[in-house]
Order: sequence, then C-alpha cells, then structure tokens
Amino acid sequence: MTGPPVAASAPLELVAEGDAAWWDGRRASAAAAWRAALAAADASAEGRAAEVMARVRLLKVSGNLGPFVHEPPLNRALADCPMDVPACRLALADWHLYMPGFVGADPGAVPEVLQGVQGAEADARRQMAASGERPADPGTWVLTFGVAGAPGAGVGVSAGFTHPDLAARDHDLSVTAALDSLGGGSVAAAFQGAGNGSPQLAGSVGRTAGWRWVDDVAVPYDLDLARVSAGLGARGPGLTVQVGVTSRWEQPGDGLRWAPGPWLTLGVGDAGARARVSAETGFLAYRHLGLAVDLRAYPQVGRGTLALHALGSATPTPETPWWRMPSAGGSTLLRGAPAGRWRDDTLLAAQVELRHPLVGPLEAALFVDGARVEGWHVSGGGGVRIVLPPERLNVTRLDLGVSEVGWGVVVGFGEAF
Repeated sequence: MTGPPVAASAPLELVAEGDAAWWDGRRASAAAAWRAALAAADASAEGRAAEVMARVRLLKVSGNLGPFVHEPPLNRALADCPMDVPACRLALADWHLYMPGFVGADPGAVPEVLQGVQGAEADARRQMAASGERPADPGTWVLTFGVAGAPGAGVGVSAGFTHPDLAARDHDLSVTAALDSLGGGSVAAAFQGAGNGSPQLAGSVGRTAGWRWVDDVAVPYDLDLARVSAGLGARGPGLTVQVGVTSRWEQPGDGLRWAPGPWLTLGVGDAGARARVSAETGFLAYRHLGLAVDLRAYPQVGRGTLALHALGSATPTPETPWWRMPSAGGSTLLRGAPAGRWRDDTLLAAQVELRHPLVGPLEAALFVDGARVEGWHVSGGGGVRIVLPPERLNVTRLDLGVSEVGWGVVVGFGEAF
C-alpha cells in the first residue's frame, strides 16, 4: 500500500509540536501540546490518528492511572482509524513504538506498518524502530498500595507516592507510610532536585520491631528511630554525586542516642548497569563509619532479563551498634531466611535472578544468592511478578525462598534489586 506524504492537520501539528518539545527536554510544554491535540481531535481519520498519537504519549505523564484514563479510548480510536489513510498507519506505528510489549506492541513491526508511506514523519519512525532511540524519559509518577511480608518481619501494609519528574523538571519526590503486624511503622519522605548543586532532603520517623539473633537464639527488640538528612547533589551523563549531613535520633530501649554525621554517595551508569559507592558516619553517641559498594546489571536474555547484583559493606568502627551493621535475610537478600538473621561488621553478597514474561503483565522469576556474613550462606527460589503500568516502576512480587534455616514467602512492592 502506498500513499502521498501525510498532510498535517491542526491536531497532528500539535502532536509534532509536543514531540519536538519532549526531545528538547521541555516536558511540561510537550504534555500541554499533546493535551491540546487531544482536545482538537475530531471524528475524521486524521482526528482519530491524532487522538491515538496523543494518548500513547500522554501515558508517559499520567502515572499508573493512565491506562484507565487513556487506553480504552485509545483502543477505540485506533479501531476506528482506517489503515488506508497514511496518518492512521503513522498512529499504528506510534502504538508499536511507545506501548509496552506485554500488550502486543512490537517496534520491529513498524517497517511493515509504514510500507509505502512517504514523508519525514514516516522516515523518523522508521529510524526510531531501527535504532531503538527514544527521547529521554524520566518516567511518570506512581501511586501504590500494597501488602508486604517476609520471614521474621511480619505482615504489613504500605502506601507510597513517587514522582521522578516533579514539575517536569526531573525533580524526584517520594513519600511512603507503612505499618506491620509486629508493631512497627514508619513515615518517610525524600526530595532530590535536578541539576548541579541541587538540594537533597530526606526525613523519616518510625519504629522497627522484630528479632535479633544472638548465638542462634532469637531475641525480640524494638527500636524507635528519627532521621533528617540534608545535602547537595550534582548530575551529569551517567554520573551522580551527593554529599550531606544526617542527624539520627535512636532509642533502642536504654535511652535516647543522637548520632549525627556526614555522608557521601557516588553513582555511575544508567538503568541497564550501574555502580554506587557510599560512606556514612556518626558521632557523639557513638563513633560509626559505614562503607558500601553496590553493583547492578540487567542484560536482556531473549524476552527476559538476567538481573545481577553484587554488594559489599563494612562497619570497621567497634562502637557501631548492632542495628547499623550489615545484615542478610528477609525480603531482598537471602530470601527464605528471617529478616536480619545474620549480622556482622562485614558483608559480601551476590545475587542472580532470571525474570521472564509469561502472559500479559505476569512474569516468572528464578533466583539464587549467596552472602558471607557470620560465615557463608546460600538461598534460592522462585516467584511471580505482576508488572503494572508504568511497567518496571510498578511491580508486585511473590517469592518463595529456601535457605539453610528454612523457607519463607516474601510479598512485596518492587523488585528485590
């Protein structure tokens, strides 16, 4: 099927205007143009095409409510758009380029969809399909409610709000609240500004409760903790530097302790592979130095992902209290062992997890991990994931882990790493 170059109607011009703004990093202007295109779209073929194009893009900024707001009318508009009209075939190409794979979108289908369609707009989509290049996408906000549980950590409920592009400025904001069946609970908030010299602010207050293992005997504990952190950060291509001061108030049962101190974090890499080195200190109530190196990579294996994680941490200061020492066991490391089952002044660990899509938003996972902390320990198991829009930002998982001390079921929001 062939056709003349696509003639831009007013709604299609607004979509193109929004695309130019998005590529240029002006995301607020881009979203405004796409909403204007949606408002201007009529029942003509070009209007239906503009509606599809606008809605697949607005999903980028509409949070995890976007699928409920945009997908049903998007699908209706695409079904009503005749494929003998070049604009409609451009709209179908956009659907393949921007929608997630679990709904059937395939960028590899774009050349066939656009076969015979002429013009710069069609050529640009062919190039995007061939190169995999997309405009920078910081992600959209996510509102979560969930149930979480792990051996030794009880069962809890949580709610959270995360926005990685606040005010379309690449500012990052997160707010969380949680309660658990052991009597623990917390409220936390963090803000990270964009650009060099941007503020880094965080705070939390809460109580943790559970068991501490002393000579393989579980001893119950509860710990009240408040924390306020302030600092500055700088970002560059693949590089993040953050430095600041944290003030901690801890009440482990024998009186209030105040342990302020500076911290430093260096990060390199991107979403596919990254490394982070961090250091934190504490003074007054006790001397504390904590050092950590965290390495992660997520290579694609067929339709799935092989997640790799290596971690090293140490607290070389003898005065460091037990609750600030590296630990293993729980929902993220040595799944199947109780939370905090092993603690020591040094920890070395590695994890491998294969994640593979099943049907729709459902994924399967197999994992194995090992850690050296109070000796060597290994665990393994498998689980399922529900990946809801906006895709990897909104994952609920159910894992069954087996370790040398038993087995356990982990329910949680977000990947283990």
